[in-house]
Amino acid sequence: MTVFDPDKIQSQEQVSQVTARLVDEAIPLPLDDFIRDLANNSKRRLSLREFAGRELTFARTAVRRSFFGACLMVGARRFSEATTDQLSALAVLLRGVAPKLEKAISLIGRMGENQNEYQDLDFRPFGDLQDSILRVQMAIRKVEPLSRQLSVNRSQNAGNVWRISFVGGLFQPWRELTGGSPQPNGPFVEFVESAWRSLSSEQPDVPFERAIKTAKKAWQDSGP
Repeated sequence: MTVFDPDKIQSQEQVSQVTARLVDEAIPLPLDDFIRDLANNSKRRLSLREFAGRELTFARTAVRRSFFGACLMVGARRFSEATTDQLSALAVLLRGVAPKLEKAISLIGRMGENQNEYQDLDFRPFGDLQDSILRVQMAIRKVEPLSRQLSVNRSQNAGNVWRISFVGGLFQPWRELTGGSPQPNGPFVEFVESAWRSLSSEQPDVPFERAIKTAKKAWQDSGP
């Protein structure tokens, strides 16, 4: 595999290939070069002291976990989208059923009134049917808003889910490595870009600033 495209994750095998690449220390990665430069930066040495000798292993592991987590998030998003579409279709069907149920309730009610005066049949089965319809109506009222709620949730998470999840997964490792807060500019962007370029041998250039800003909004920064 020469390029990993998060918009076209086709199989678990593809994910496994990237994971294996990040684990194989015999393969030099752009991430390695960035971490070495970071470790040699006098302004960052204090923060990196506890990682002395294992900076590369820590960084590779962090990127691998973030990568795998982002792929899982994309899979979950696809299931969520499918569920949303199914619920929306169900809501349309139920809206078509609801008026008919109302008419049935009204009709059974009129039949019951007639039977109070002229009892020419056993009305108990119709009373049971009326109770069942009322329960169905209550169930429909509970279910119908769920499709709208899930649709709203999906629209609120608009954007490239994989990139947002990927960079969000690198926030804490960055803090542990440097003691600093991830920002949509400066060295953290370089860290993310080096991690991205390490996923395959020919990764295209991709801007991550917007994904970082979006992820920061969802991430509670507990550090300084």
